[in-house]
Amino acid sequence: MNRTLRDPPLQRHPLITRALRGTLAALASICVAVPAWADGWTSTFTITSVYVAQQNNYQYRVNGMPADASCVNATTWGYINDLDAGSQGEVATILGAYYSGKSVSLHVVAVNGFCHIIEFTVSG
Repeated sequence: MNRTLRDPPLQRHPLITRALRGTLAALASICVAVPAWADGWTSTFTITSVYVAQQNNYQYRVNGMPADASCVNATTWGYINDLDAGSQGEVATILGAYYSGKSVSLHVVAVNGFCHIIEFTVSG
């Protein structure tokens, strides 16, 4: 079918228009809902300090972490508690990385706005 400039524009089917609007609205809501950094792995960094608090009160805190938007109450530190499975070995490894200046990458999950360390890697 050949169209000329004088022909009226093609009409869109109302169902297609509604479906397109719904799809665009869903995509927009997903983009707004996703934080700048979600739970997951941090980039590699060197620990700046380690803080020890009372038992199971964000007990072993690792400072120097890249800012994490999902951990709104403490964006630059993660924690390990005594009650976490394997916590003694994790804390020993974190302290070793801190004292030797090794780089770490943390896998964190936001819990009550704080970054709970669930696993990590040490490199360097």
